[in-house]
Amino acid sequence: MDITKHLEVEIKFALRNPHETLDFLQKNGTFIKETFQKDTYFLPPNKDYTAEKPITKWLRIRESDKGDSINYKDWALKEGVNQNYCDEFESHIDSVEDVKKIFGVLDIKPLIVVNKKRKIFMYKDIEIALDEVDELGWFIELEAKWEFASIEDARAHLYKIAEEMWTQLADQDQKWYPYVLLEKKGLIKN
Repeated sequence: MDITKHLEVEIKFALRNPHETLDFLQKNGTFIKETFQKDTYFLPPNKDYTAEKPITKWLRIRESDKGDSINYKDWALKEGVNQNYCDEFESHIDSVEDVKKIFGVLDIKPLIVVNKKRKIFMYKDIEIALDEVDELGWFIELEAKWEFASIEDARAHLYKIAEEMWTQLADQDQKWYPYVLLEKKGLIKN
């Protein structure tokens, strides 16, 4: 049984040595693609996601060279700590502008925009993304891309791969790019 059908299991770190990590992946992994992503996050009129600390719910429109999509994530917390998995629902959209017009009619307002360049590799059956995020710097994200017996098994495997590959990681990032940008711009306080 695939318990991860609508779950995304990942770990993410700020990356202190992006160029060495990129060299390692180019030599030892399989390059998949490079993309540019513009993620616009929104707030529905009857739910202020930013009132939660930390923010766990995100409604996003992604514009990228692989196509545009709408996405909703609800991250799991345990005793206030991010558990690195979420319920995730995503669908391709044909027209970003039409969805934004619909959002406007429904009073769903834009919150923040995150621009990033992403290089994606496969390494030992893990999808690894190196993200260069405008205003924030470099990050690495490791995501389970197959079925595990449990979320805990998936996370343990991701940590094992991270330990095998890099020693120059910053502390694990328990926040998400839009949250960090909102903090940086003084739009929310921790």
